Amino acid sequence: MDDEPGAPLVAVISDGYWERQFQRSPAVIGQSVLLNAVSVTIVGVSPRGFVGANVGSMADVTVTVAALPGINPEGAQLIGPGNFWLQVLARPASGITISEATARLTTRWPHLADTVLSSRWSVSRRQAFGKATFELRPGGTGSTAMRELYRKPLMVLMAAVGLVLLIACANVASLLLARATAQHRETAVRLAIGASRGRIVRQLLTESLLLSLIGAVFGVFLAWASGRLLVNSISGPFHVTFDLSPNWHILGFAGTVAVGTSLLFSLAPLLHIHAAGPSSALKEDPRISSARSRTLSALVSAQVALSLLIVTGAGLFVRTLRNLQDLDPGFNRDGVLLIQLEGRRAALAREWLDDVQRIPGVAAATVATHTPLIGAVWGEPAVPRGQPVPEKDTAFFVGAGPHFFHTMQTPLLAGREFTERDANGAPPVAVINEALARRYFANQNPLGQYLSALVIGERKELEIVGVSKDTNAAGLRNPPPPTVYVPYLQLPNGLPTNIVVRGIGSLARVASALHDTLQPKMPSVPVEVVSLSAQVDAAMVQERLMATLAGLFGILALTLACVGLYGQLAYHVARQTKELGIRIALGAQRTRLVAMVLTGTAKLALIGVLLGLPAAWAVSHGVETMLFGVRPTDPATIGGAVLVLTTAALVAAFMPARRATRVDPLIALRAE
Repeated sequence: MDDEPGAPLVAVISDGYWERQFQRSPAVIGQSVLLNAVSVTIVGVSPRGFVGANVGSMADVTVTVAALPGINPEGAQLIGPGNFWLQVLARPASGITISEATARLTTRWPHLADTVLSSRWSVSRRQAFGKATFELRPGGTGSTAMRELYRKPLMVLMAAVGLVLLIACANVASLLLARATAQHRETAVRLAIGASRGRIVRQLLTESLLLSLIGAVFGVFLAWASGRLLVNSISGPFHVTFDLSPNWHILGFAGTVAVGTSLLFSLAPLLHIHAAGPSSALKEDPRISSARSRTLSALVSAQVALSLLIVTGAGLFVRTLRNLQDLDPGFNRDGVLLIQLEGRRAALAREWLDDVQRIPGVAAATVATHTPLIGAVWGEPAVPRGQPVPEKDTAFFVGAGPHFFHTMQTPLLAGREFTERDANGAPPVAVINEALARRYFANQNPLGQYLSALVIGERKELEIVGVSKDTNAAGLRNPPPPTVYVPYLQLPNGLPTNIVVRGIGSLARVASALHDTLQPKMPSVPVEVVSLSAQVDAAMVQERLMATLAGLFGILALTLACVGLYGQLAYHVARQTKELGIRIALGAQRTRLVAMVLTGTAKLALIGVLLGLPAAWAVSHGVETMLFGVRPTDPATIGGAVLVLTTAALVAAFMPARRATRVDPLIALRAE
């Protein structure tokens, strides 16, 4: 069997890799590929569209778990009892529910624990794991950390989409109502000469349907064009693969919503047509005119209220992103390049470091097991010497090469950093950060003290030789965790390794030189050079996504509200042409007419703000966990949103107000 230890090394390649590297040649079966300089035989090609169990990170080459020690001997310790990095996928027998499978697994687990838990663990730890509970989840849609990471943000964005849809619907309803009102005489004449209401209603519905279809087609094109941009913004410097081909279920739902809501909100003018008879329309019944005006005003105020919700949320998310960007992470991310190495290549990193340091433009270079915000952490128990070493992890560990802190520009507050003398065979030493110093050495000098720690399963007594500034290496939102830095040169081979380079001058030129230097040393694997700035930006991708999309929705909502307000005021001025002409003829100052229009605008905006403030307060508390460095009820953000809306409303009212001052009394009266 292929999954048994000692079996020949075989692999299944993806359809995309088959096309790129073998041009879909049927002779690919039986050919070999090099993985970590080890030959592996291709025995199959996955079907087109298969993305694997880890959504978003499709593998080009898939091997069995049993093949890993042969491909990466240094990582052989990852296979066997005590490791929990693998996911278990199972297809239950027909008729077995998730709850039944969970119950059976829970019953069976104590008997399986002896074979999967490390024999080096203490009895209490093994007993604790033996009592573990299990959570089974449907695997038909794969597994991805992005699902949990983006679940709440996407729900918030869907709510924003709903609000924008409501604003657009209110806008369409107000514009259609204003248009129907402007054509009320034509409609009255048609009714008077025998046209049926049904015919007029069908005409309006046809116009609304055509309008919604045009909008839906444009929206589908925009969604298709922006989908890749959205995925790229989520990916950052890393490769994330999603199927963005059209999904007819989603397109059908979106089209139905677009057309359905447009037709629903076109009922406003239809109700007015139904309520008005030919005689009342020809006489321009003031009650009907007043009802239409109130409806239009209500729609505009509703748009302002909904816009306030979105603009306030956008302001909070923009403030969150800005706060994270302004945060001092404890290292200088500018000018740093990273090359991640694994397997046998990691063991050669120490030899390659000399070649890297000779590259023009390289100011400093080192190696490290982990770099800031890489998404992986290494935890171990560590306590002052004399205390019992606990079974649970108490600190983050980082294997750091010589001059690591100089390269990262992380200040050392006391002591020294690692040098080439801190190699294998030298006394084990450590540099701790401020957080660990505060925890264990609050009232004493930590230099010269010792930590008792487990380092890769080996008990060590580490002499503290330095104290570094705290860094937000594990997450920008989280307080810096207690961290122990140990010399990379004293660690065994097989650990994840990163070459860390600080460049001067053109970073792109240095990155190209790094690639050209290292690629010949790794001919079977593409060398990827990533900047630390890009890695830090990737840690803020959720906040950037929320700030960008919420900002775009805010601008869109603001634009729609301004269009609705402009349309309502333009209609209002057009309806009052006779009144304005009489006022001007009687000597009214044109500035008073402008003030009259702007006062009406301010009233509508004020009503919308008063309606929107309580809703904005409630909504902002719902996203409190997504904020950083800003309160949900931040007065500056809410006040800024109100100011932006008010200013936009006054700008939208400028053209109708200006038109009111240019009414010619003679033309206005003659038109009547």
